[in-house]
Amino acid sequence: CADMLGDVTDDYVIDILDIVSVVNMVLTGGFNSTDFTDCAKSDADMTGDGMINILGYPVVSKLPDRFDLLFVKVINKNIIILVKDVNIDKYPRLHILDHSISLEDEFKKASYDLKDGKKVIGIIDENISDNHYGIIFKPIKRNIPTK
Repeated sequence: CADMLGDVTDDYVIDILDIVSVVNMVLTGGFNSTDFTDCAKSDADMTGDGMINILGYPVVSKLPDRFDLLFVKVINKNIIILVKDVNIDKYPRLHILDHSISLEDEFKKASYDLKDGKKVIGIIDENISDNHYGIIFKPIKRNIPTK
């Protein structure tokens, strides 16, 4: 088991075969399906909500104007990010972005802030950003309650 979220086929690539497998998994009973291994079913739960659906697969769509950055992964020529729209109460979504050095640099800085425990808000502002998507980040210190 490669244990790579989304890689249901365990070929170390997230592609259309994985999405087709997830659709088949949904049609044959989701986690109750006997047609798939426990490993494949675990990899298919992209959102970690105990449900198998296609919500967790990366989308190529417009990013929200303001979003919480939850996770970043650079894979080959893509940057995959998990974000939650701050204006709408919906599940977080994965987005796949075309790689550029300036964009990767922005996400690296934001990743360090995430690792330091800061909440990172992404804002789309093409007037002050130097990357193709117009993304800038603002780290926000988290208030940790005392005991």
